[in-house]
Order: sequence, then C-alpha cells, then structure tokens
Amino acid sequence: SHHAKFPILFSTDKIMTISPTPTHLILICCHAIYTSGPTRGLNKDEWLLAPFQTGDTPSFIEHIKSGLRLLASDPLALLVFSGSQTRPELPRSEAQSYLDLCHDNQFWGILDGKGELERIVLEEQALDSFYNIIFSKTLFWRKWGTWPLKMTIVSHEFKRERFLEFHIPTIRFSKERVEFVGIDPLYMVEE
Repeated sequence: SHHAKFPILFSTDKIMTISPTPTHLILICCHAIYTSGPTRGLNKDEWLLAPFQTGDTPSFIEHIKSGLRLLASDPLALLVFSGSQTRPELPRSEAQSYLDLCHDNQFWGILDGKGELERIVLEEQALDSFYNIIFSKTLFWRKWGTWPLKMTIVSHEFKRERFLEFHIPTIRFSKERVEFVGIDPLYMVEE
C-alpha cells in the first residue's frame, strides 16, 4: 500500500501547562532557511534563498525581532515560528532555522528569560501563508486545549491584503481580533 510522506498533522501532543494560559497567538511566517555562520544571519550566504529573495534577509530578521518584542510585552502570548522544510540541501525546517537564528543571536537581548522561551513553539508543516495560519492556530489548540482570542501576524507588508481580506475571513476568525505587522524588504520600501 501507498504510505503518505507527510507528517501527521494531529498528534496526541499533551496539553501544556503554562500559567497563565496564553490567549494571544503571535505568528511569524518563515520565508527561508538560515544555515548558520559567523555573521549570525547578516550575510545572505548564511541562508538558503530562492533567487527572488536576494536582499530579503534583513526583513526576515526584523520579522523575528518584532515577534520577540510582542512576546516580551505580553505574558499571555504564544509565539509560533511557522514554516516547513522547503529545501533538500538541509534537513531543517524554516521554523527551526528561525529559532536557531534566535539562539545564535541570544535573542538580540529582547527576551529577559522570565518564561518567554517556553512560550515559543515551532509549526513545521506549513508551505504557504494560508497554512501558516491554519496549522499555527491548530497547534495553539493542541498545546492549550483552547483557541486564541487574539492573533498577531508578522510577515511582509505586501501580503497584508492576502491575510486580512482572504485568509482570516476564510477561517472565520474576526478581523477585529487580528493585528498585522508588515515589514517589507528595504528595496521594496525605497521603491
């Protein structure tokens, strides 16, 4: 018989017991794989990039920093790095590589170590922006047995309409409970 080559989406993960229970889902949509190196992500050669992503890595780092600042400011938040293994060169998900980048940079001094690290989780199945939302929201439910009351999405500004006008209404989540942090690559901002 044919066996699926995809990971099981719904496992028997135990519900986590962080107190207080998070109510705010911070979603960082991952876009590439950080491979590590001496500049800790500043050099584009430390990333596996698609040809059209040249010049995008500073915006990826800013997405992460924005999400970490949000996490540090909200004790009821859960931060999800969302992105699958998208490249054959390295058996690492985009989500794991973003967390690796955080560790390599000591979280840029943004987190003070008072429980934030246990509120960072990886969603390693999403291959596009719609699935970033679906899988991250489902992961939130699997971990805490409840749905988020608020969602903050951190991605590229040029994707704002896609998320807020299409994806969010499709999953029937209230747009009034969603914030969008859009950070485009500098070359797009300058144009």
